Amino acid sequence: MESLTSSAMLSEIVATLHEDMTASEVMVALISGAALSYKYDSALRPFPSMFIRGGEKDISALRMALSRIPKLSRISENTALDHQALTLLHWCLCCQPFKLRTGEKFPGADYLVEVEVSSQQRRLFEGAKLSHDSPVRSAFHGTRLESVFSILTCGLLAHMNKADLYGRGTYLTTERHVAQNFTNSASIWPNSSLGSQLRCITICEYIADHPDVRSKERQERHQTAIPEKYLLVKNNAAVRIKSLILYSTKSSRKLLSSRNIARCWSHVKTNKLLIVVLIYIVLVTFSKFSRSGPVRKLWLMLHNDHNHR
Repeated sequence: MESLTSSAMLSEIVATLHEDMTASEVMVALISGAALSYKYDSALRPFPSMFIRGGEKDISALRMALSRIPKLSRISENTALDHQALTLLHWCLCCQPFKLRTGEKFPGADYLVEVEVSSQQRRLFEGAKLSHDSPVRSAFHGTRLESVFSILTCGLLAHMNKADLYGRGTYLTTERHVAQNFTNSASIWPNSSLGSQLRCITICEYIADHPDVRSKERQERHQTAIPEKYLLVKNNAAVRIKSLILYSTKSSRKLLSSRNIARCWSHVKTNKLLIVVLIYIVLVTFSKFSRSGPVRKLWLMLHNDHNHR
């Protein structure tokens, strides 16, 4: 990346933004979620090398550079970015081993992005299949926003999961609302158009017939019973990220405005007849009032006074 000129980096950034603006917004948001966390040392993996000085991670400089990145929709070939903000944005959008692309709308969510995992994770997943036609199924995984970036770069690592009530591994569920219990809303970079905070649920693919995938239906008698709707994946290669479901928290002013509009529109829809009657009464009253003698005299006086001027 150091060999690229500033103009070349900016051109690659602009091309990526034009290709998929929403996916680009999500990428920067996920990286910022990790960078702004107090757990950045483990969450932001890999850490951008341009902010490592003397073997130390300069998180303050990284966060300052992040705050200087303008709204992505305003960036063009003519945008003037300082070198640190430029190199950080280029690293975010153009130097990751995985790719994001905007997917179809998911019910109840604000955004959905599909994940094209790295070639290494793809090889591991295919190699973990017992046969060419091993069944691949989908399930949900809830995690903290700060962890999503490292999961995308390193994969779902069984040893990193704290919960081991039914054994060590990655826990999945067939119910989205269950996964949501393990997520959090976290702050992202200030110029994001996605909102001030995000919450993320991952949709994962897993190899259903793999011996290291346990469920209520597939477990040995001596093993701790896994509850219904849960799955436990003990092999990192047998699971991978397929999509990200994102829930946005807008700023309080925008949220209040949208809620007020929605509330007013709801009242209009539920009281259509009453509103029509009120409008009719106002029109009839105005019509009768305008025909009265005093009003007509006042109108003529004002009209004549205006003509004399």
